[in-house]
Amino acid sequence: MVAVFAFEAIRPDRRAGSLRAPRDLGQRFQARVRGDWRAALAEWAPLSLPGETVPFQRARWLATWYEAFAADGNVEPAFVEVATLAGDKVMALPLVRVTGRSRVTIEFADFGITDYNFPLLGPAAPTGEAEAVAAVAALRAALPRADVLALEKMPRRLGAAVNPLTLALDTAPSDLAGNVVTLGDDHPAWFRGLDKHYRKELERYGRVFGQFSRARFVRAGTADEAMAIHLRLEAMQRERFQRSDQPYRLDEAQFESFYRALLRDGHDDASVVVTALMVEDRMIAGLYSIVDGKGCAMVRMGVTQGPESKCSPGRLLIERTIHALHGEGLRVFDLTIGDYLHKRGFSPTRLALCDARVALSPFGLPACGLWKAKAMVKAHPRLARGARRLMRSVG
Repeated sequence: MVAVFAFEAIRPDRRAGSLRAPRDLGQRFQARVRGDWRAALAEWAPLSLPGETVPFQRARWLATWYEAFAADGNVEPAFVEVATLAGDKVMALPLVRVTGRSRVTIEFADFGITDYNFPLLGPAAPTGEAEAVAAVAALRAALPRADVLALEKMPRRLGAAVNPLTLALDTAPSDLAGNVVTLGDDHPAWFRGLDKHYRKELERYGRVFGQFSRARFVRAGTADEAMAIHLRLEAMQRERFQRSDQPYRLDEAQFESFYRALLRDGHDDASVVVTALMVEDRMIAGLYSIVDGKGCAMVRMGVTQGPESKCSPGRLLIERTIHALHGEGLRVFDLTIGDYLHKRGFSPTRLALCDARVALSPFGLPACGLWKAKAMVKAHPRLARGARRLMRSVG
């Protein structure tokens, strides 16, 4: 399906979920859904953000994701690309069309495991609002039938690259944010620059860890060793969530298939790195990281709940992994989403993320209206307090 747009007599309307193209835009855009996502990825991935640390937009991550999840009958790949009429590449979105019980949603290839969602950008990617609005309007017109376009966990920019979606759509701050630690060439200087209390705690944890029998930091050297560490990491996470009331999906077959396939494909070229803390023959913490250029994204961690937990193995493993990979030339360490205490101590730079919702049919209007109302309440705490008082008075 190809949608071609030539906009002349309309201005942008920035109300949530609306897209109108500007009067003075001379550029024309066309958009289509590519049926063969493999060919599309091979064509687009090399163009996306050269030099930036964005493993979630790389061909291997996306291809492994589609292979693991697109076999579900309710999930249909929808790789959408936008170009000028002259054929210059503008952007592409790795999307899926998900059929739920009450509505059909188009969303990023994510399902909660892609930490940041960002378009793959071509040389003609828009950097201003007018062009972005027109390009996104063309993209929207090419989408397959659905009720809601749900775009979540989007950075407004990555490095020098601007996200055209956030220029064109009304957004709301995400509940999640990234945590990026950037080091120079001097690792000891970075470590000395940490908060004094946190640094002293890390040093103390290291001494406690060293008192255990055959305590050691391990970076998996073989594919079999990497998989063994990962399988234990999976078990640790599963055990942790079984003791809580939080929902857990990573032990479902598709999620397990995704991470294991990514590890099998990425171990040999070191694009996936698995590290662990060992005490005798027992693993007390495991970490699964994606390496991209000079950066590393730490995407999964499992820790023990046994007596060794007094050495704070999660924090210690992050610090020792940073130390080891810094020695191999890495300089950016992304602790990824989640505002956890053990991350704050590393003084990360917060990467703000945002969400957007667009109703694509009348059936999508209630969901988008509810999302907008929740976003408004979050942005105005007085409204939230008033709503709570009203609910108490009614109850």
